[in-house]
Amino acid sequence: MFDVYWAGWFKEGTSDKIWGVLRSENGTYYNFWCRRGAKMQFKHTHTNKYSHKRDKGYKEITTEKLEEIYPGFMEEVSQQLMFAVFSERVR
Repeated sequence: MFDVYWAGWFKEGTSDKIWGVLRSENGTYYNFWCRRGAKMQFKHTHTNKYSHKRDKGYKEITTEKLEEIYPGFMEEVSQQLMFAVFSERVR
């Protein structure tokens, strides 16, 4: 249903955040972000750009590392994004 196009992790001081780009089967892109332990947020985007986050200190991580940082991420992101789309909570 979705795959992680790019994911970044920012962990410095008290900050512990992930930010990334999801790509759906139909080619639609969504940004996702959250602090560890907080609810994910989503934004529909027409681009797969992420360099601005890399410039802000986010380190690129693999899907495996993302699952390590956020256990159950892939299952949770699929559920939360579908719900957000259907409930029209995606900006």
